[in-house]
Amino acid sequence: MESIESFLANRTAKDSVFTRLFSDPYYMYELYQSLYPEDRETTVRDLEDVTIQNALVITIYNDLAFIVKNRLIVFVEAQSTWCENIVLRELLYLGPTVQRYLKRRGLDPMQKKLIVLPRIEFHVLYTGKGGQYPNQLTLTDTHFQGIPCGVDMSVNVIRNGREGDIIYQYVGFTRVFDEQMKLHKDNKALAVAETIRICRDRNLLAKFMAEREEEVMTLLNNQFEIEHILKIWRQEEQEEGMEKGIEKGIEKKEFQMVKNMLARGYDVDEIAAIAEVSREKVIQIAQANSLCNH
Repeated sequence: MESIESFLANRTAKDSVFTRLFSDPYYMYELYQSLYPEDRETTVRDLEDVTIQNALVITIYNDLAFIVKNRLIVFVEAQSTWCENIVLRELLYLGPTVQRYLKRRGLDPMQKKLIVLPRIEFHVLYTGKGGQYPNQLTLTDTHFQGIPCGVDMSVNVIRNGREGDIIYQYVGFTRVFDEQMKLHKDNKALAVAETIRICRDRNLLAKFMAEREEEVMTLLNNQFEIEHILKIWRQEEQEEGMEKGIEKGIEKKEFQMVKNMLARGYDVDEIAAIAEVSREKVIQIAQANSLCNH
């Protein structure tokens, strides 16, 4: 199972910018154009956003799904660390996405008339540096040791895009953000300001940042809150690991992490997703410490 550190690293400020960016029809259309530059007929009006919000089946919040004519395009995670389990996550994401598609059209899988679905495509935008990774992952190769079985799917791995397009700009933004986080780890205001300044100078999401500067600043500042929580988490893990062993340390760590996030006003569902605990456990900790966020 993915560690909490990896979970947080992959689902914080950058992914939130990813979500905000591509939930905008204009930028969603730019993303489609980056994938299919040869399509000159499709317009922004042809796009239908079917992104799932708070998909409890796998607690994914920062993904994207949209329909363009006869295509259903699914992006799951804009991840900066390599993880082949992304194929499995795409598979789990598919069910709720198709359910939403059917519901919007008043279709029932129990009906007698055949339902024709749009052609489904899976993509992951990998923003990390280096590494020799395939351009495509399949469920058979990653999870069934290459042995064919009753289900298979493929996921296209996208890295850099073409110079100037929206994928190129987004990947560039994530790398600038990472660099500034390392350079100014003790000064979040400076790191955020420098990220925005450099991206504007390099024309990386410059229009988006000009339109939503305050929102972007808030999203980036939230990353530092997560880093603070991670720092406490590591300390608690070390202390508990020395005194009572790793298992007890993990329980203490999760408790402290949830408590800190409640104190900072995070939503219960968001805490449950980040800390990888049940919603009921978050509510229980909130009530026990008079930290109720609903």
